[in-house]
Amino acid sequence: MHFDSQSIGFANQSNLNGVNLSGLLNISRKWGVIADTSGNFGHEIHLYNFMAGPQYHYRMSKGTVFIQGFFGKCRNQVSAAGGKTSIGKVFGGGLGYDWHYTPRFDIRVLQVDYLNGDTYGTTQKNVRVSAGIVYRFGGK
Repeated sequence: MHFDSQSIGFANQSNLNGVNLSGLLNISRKWGVIADTSGNFGHEIHLYNFMAGPQYHYRMSKGTVFIQGFFGKCRNQVSAAGGKTSIGKVFGGGLGYDWHYTPRFDIRVLQVDYLNGDTYGTTQKNVRVSAGIVYRFGGK
């Protein structure tokens, strides 16, 4: 995640590593509801996002393209501020591509999300880039 740490008093922007876990419930052939949680960590910064929203996905023979929107809560802890934790809101959206590997597994080649968070009384404009493995439960 590229975190807008200048908005909370750091000299430079911060690049953080982390983990992203999400679940999608398909409500139609092209639409679903996604719940997304992530944790991103740096030397003095820990970010946690808890979000939900709609996802539109278009399935092709070789993969799936998707676009999604989020709203939810963010929790940021900065050790330079004495370990202060602030809970704020987050809005955002993203797009991505999943490559079909097997009937149950996809490879998430790319997912890019823009997250507009509000903690510590200021707004952060963050970009999260991720890749990984997708597992499908249920039928086709």
